[in-house]
Amino acid sequence: MTNRLTRTSALITLATMGVAWPVLDILGRNAEFFVARGSGRLEIVLLVLAIGFGVAAVAALPGLIPSRAGTAISTAEGVVLATVLGYLLFRRLGLAPGVEETLAVGFGAGAVAAVHRSAAAQSLVRLLAFSPLIVIPYFLLATPSGGIVTDRGVPIASAVEPQRRPPIVFLIFDEFPLASLIDPEGNLRRDRYPNFAALADDGTWFRNAMTVQQQTEHSVPAILTGINPDTSLNPYAGQYPGSLFTALSSAYRMEIQETMTRLCPVTVCERVPDLESRGVEPLIRDVGVIAGHTLLPPWATTRLPLIDRNWGNFGQATEDFNAIEAFNDARRDDPRDTIEQLITDIEENSSARPTFFFAHELLPHNPWQFLPTGQRYLLDSERLPGSASTGWGPNDWLSAQALQRHLLQVQYVDRAVGEIMNAMRESGIYEESLLVVVADHGIALRPNIEHWRKITPETIGEVAAVPLFIKPPADSAAAAQAGQIDDRRAHTTDIAPTVADLLGFALPWTADGVSLFGPDPHRTETTTTGPSSSATFGVGGDEVLAVAARNAAWFPSGDPYELRPPESPDLVGDPISELTPTNDQIRISIDRRQAYEDVDPDGDRVPARITGRVLGLPEGEETLVAVAINGVIEAVVRSYHDRGRSGFQAMVPPDRFRPGDNTVEAMAFDP
Repeated sequence: MTNRLTRTSALITLATMGVAWPVLDILGRNAEFFVARGSGRLEIVLLVLAIGFGVAAVAALPGLIPSRAGTAISTAEGVVLATVLGYLLFRRLGLAPGVEETLAVGFGAGAVAAVHRSAAAQSLVRLLAFSPLIVIPYFLLATPSGGIVTDRGVPIASAVEPQRRPPIVFLIFDEFPLASLIDPEGNLRRDRYPNFAALADDGTWFRNAMTVQQQTEHSVPAILTGINPDTSLNPYAGQYPGSLFTALSSAYRMEIQETMTRLCPVTVCERVPDLESRGVEPLIRDVGVIAGHTLLPPWATTRLPLIDRNWGNFGQATEDFNAIEAFNDARRDDPRDTIEQLITDIEENSSARPTFFFAHELLPHNPWQFLPTGQRYLLDSERLPGSASTGWGPNDWLSAQALQRHLLQVQYVDRAVGEIMNAMRESGIYEESLLVVVADHGIALRPNIEHWRKITPETIGEVAAVPLFIKPPADSAAAAQAGQIDDRRAHTTDIAPTVADLLGFALPWTADGVSLFGPDPHRTETTTTGPSSSATFGVGGDEVLAVAARNAAWFPSGDPYELRPPESPDLVGDPISELTPTNDQIRISIDRRQAYEDVDPDGDRVPARITGRVLGLPEGEETLVAVAINGVIEAVVRSYHDRGRSGFQAMVPPDRFRPGDNTVEAMAFDP
């Protein structure tokens, strides 16, 4: 490169176009990243300035060195940056693996050579050195994420004066299919979910409820506005001017815990989202992960945390912890905290004004890590055995084990609902309150699924059908329906109009839904929409019953711990010493044996998920494995071969461990 000005300009141009802008582009198009972590305007602006100007400034430093060494360093850096830019360009062509990288290297070398030799190229890079002054305003003024900073959107809707003002407790659970609660006849499994059963007895269970939107960032606004949203909208108040939060803002004190949305304006809510993912260090880490996935080829990102399953703290669940570190790790990004905060808000509320308690709970959303007791077990990998990215492969046993972990977490959700109801009773507000419990969408947990949350005609019963329970205030006319099951086709857009009906006000906007305590609209079909697909289906509800029947084939009584391979005898409770191993060639290795040396069965963390390797088993073959604790068989599972590993995993009840040291054994055997 000819002189310091040209060298510096070239480095600024390449760093901006090849590094800063691609990262800002993906952040700008995904406002959910900032909404989910509760990022404020200042935090976003500082991040954009750091990426836009900071990357350029750091890249420019070698260009300022007035020596041959500076020229050499600038040239090498320029080749690297131009190669990254070239890779991003060639990646769009969908070429064969290796071809894109080869062409990118050639592009990088050619671009730097052009700047060395061509006056036109030198003039171009000097002009493009001002690109940070373009990309930063573009982010702030033209992207969805920039809309959070500038508050672009329509004016916030005006508040109303409801005729009745009972306390409101509003819970939205996440990734929660109705089929997880019912038997094949559509009855609530009352013995497994006693608190949902109590809620159904005190209110109305809308058994035929469906979400109209697949994605959380659209389904939660549908619930809170009654409007089936345009999927181009982002989940913040500037784009949703009317919601239950704004409508009730003058009549109610707000205790709001939003997770993936920011529909409650800062001027209305007394507390903005308080997430563990907030702060400089987690933000820098997460942006670094995003940059890695954006700028590097797939083969170079295999060890990076996944970014397609949550909105932040990408590295939290992907590290292969050792047992000691994991069991002593502080509770971070723990969804139980939201429940505990809600209970605290209810118990400590002393306001003379009626209060609107709202919480969007990231439960029973994966990662599955909680037992029915609320205890946590070791989460050693986010890449679930048998999963294919965000879908499921052909192994029915591994998808059944994923379903088992999901159902265990659903039983914890039932416990949490009971704790919230008890807090309401102890605070003396249960009878007079309006209590709404719903889920934003479900999840498909069976083999050969492209995406476990994608709505298709085959996943209607899993993704679209959601639990919906509404307990009206005791003094309302709707309370006379307590204990009833309402099988009309309900949509999640009906919930906001139902709240308005029960409180005696008209929504100050036109909703797509209707009150569920009003006349039945006799719908004949439902459409659930996702980003890349949609499904229109009838109102009979057969789809969810089919899912419940499929679940019952693995869990006849609904007990998640009863899972075992169909070809296996029931050995639970038998001494493992009486079992005959398959052969001497197959050996079992137990992972993290130190986790069982000092167990507190009543502690917050228990090693209830036992994993290990199966050695000596020919690739592609499977075997049954009996897992024993202190000499007694507590689970029988099938081995698997996944990502080059033959292994096994088993869930056991925490009370099977004794305090202190425990002996864990596993044996391969024939049925």
